[in-house]
Amino acid sequence: MRQLKMFGIEATIGEKTHRFRKMELDASKPFRLLIVGVNVLDASATALAPAVTIILYTVTRMNLATEVPKPDEIFTSLSLIALLASSVALLSLALTKFTSGIGSFDRIQDYLFAEINSGDSIHIHPNDMAMELAALPGSELVRVQGGSFRYGNDGDCQLNNMTFTVNRGEVVAVVGPLGCGKSSLLKAVLGEVSCAGGRLSMHATSVAYCQQTPYMFNGTIKNNITGDVHVDASWLEKVLFSCDLTSDIENLPTSLDTVVGASGLQLSGGQKQRVALARAVYAKPQLLLLDDVLTALDTITASRIFQRLFGPTGVIRQLQAGIMIVRVAPDQLLAATNKVIVLSEKGHIDAEGSYTDILATCPLLQNSSLPKDRSESSEDVPVPDSEKQTARPRATKASPVTTISTTAKSRSSGDLTLYSYYINSIGRLSFAFILGFSILYVVSLVFPQVLLSWWSGSLPGRGLTYLVTYTVLSILSVIAIGLSIGYFFVWAVP
Repeated sequence: MRQLKMFGIEATIGEKTHRFRKMELDASKPFRLLIVGVNVLDASATALAPAVTIILYTVTRMNLATEVPKPDEIFTSLSLIALLASSVALLSLALTKFTSGIGSFDRIQDYLFAEINSGDSIHIHPNDMAMELAALPGSELVRVQGGSFRYGNDGDCQLNNMTFTVNRGEVVAVVGPLGCGKSSLLKAVLGEVSCAGGRLSMHATSVAYCQQTPYMFNGTIKNNITGDVHVDASWLEKVLFSCDLTSDIENLPTSLDTVVGASGLQLSGGQKQRVALARAVYAKPQLLLLDDVLTALDTITASRIFQRLFGPTGVIRQLQAGIMIVRVAPDQLLAATNKVIVLSEKGHIDAEGSYTDILATCPLLQNSSLPKDRSESSEDVPVPDSEKQTARPRATKASPVTTISTTAKSRSSGDLTLYSYYINSIGRLSFAFILGFSILYVVSLVFPQVLLSWWSGSLPGRGLTYLVTYTVLSILSVIAIGLSIGYFFVWAVP
């Protein structure tokens, strides 16, 4: 959002977003109508079945002019009808689940019938192109020769004629315009993208991959970093320091035993990214693949982590691991890498070499805010005292981050200002309509039970009035729930 404001294109992007949102709502309107229909069918089974039962009972078993319904018979029958109606209601709701299940089975079938890509074996094609795992001489970890890669076994290649190497102890930066295939290149090296041509040779026996969206499971910070293996305390401490997590963990009430919650909801975006990075580093891989892992951090923190991990004295350098990193951020750190691979919009390598070698010939680097020389120090980037408090988010003991139960309880109560925002967004008049129809549905669904008790205790001769009123209320409940849900899904929400 900050970039949009800097370029002054908020209005343009807002109009395009609104137009796409309107197209999305128009496309989803049949589905929303289906939801309304399913709910009306559900309500019909619950509300109309007792009414039909009462009508049949009065027609076949009693005289409206001289008799009143017997409470033991009528309420026993209604209890049995309610049990049957609940099953019918579940059947109507199962229609949407059944439809979704068919789509899921189709996707599973497509996956099972897909051609198996066994990346750990040698494939020899008629044109002598293959992907293989083989031991390479010297210090090479990855060698790609004329490689073309694509998702699946059909379609156009996203990356074409790629030729490069990654050596031990080398930091290789992959840069390029948006959508050029930088992330796909890492996945190709990882073996997740099919090699349609050329040769990809892998010598690394252990590979760690850190994606753009950090993966977190509902466990402690320690388990998210180390897994279930034996913990090397000294190495873990060094990794935490290198990923700038020491201070954050010290500020947590239970330190490394803090539960991060589902998908890491207890942590900030920068903290989740650093925990995921620490997990990759802790594994001591021979090859480390990092996909845009520093952009979620502020400039000072990103610079500090880069120097501690990938600087001349960084822990990854000491492991002699090869590193491929997409979009080094902040841009000033790009000059500290050993090699830069510049991709074009069409998925080709435009330039490859050291930063200083390709700076003069690469428009992408010339138009960026990169420094013109390798002036980055190998030591940790100093942090002014005034900025240490804002360099990263901290958790305080006033709001401990230990388990997800505390957050869940606080969220269950909700925020009145949030509800007020939703009400104002759909309009107070629309909210009044929805609330009114909902109240009408509840009243017309419950009041017939009271009406039956009045009828069974009344004098004979007014049976037709009670029967008509009961039937009208049952029909009214179905109409009310249909209007309430329909107004909400079809009119108010869009």
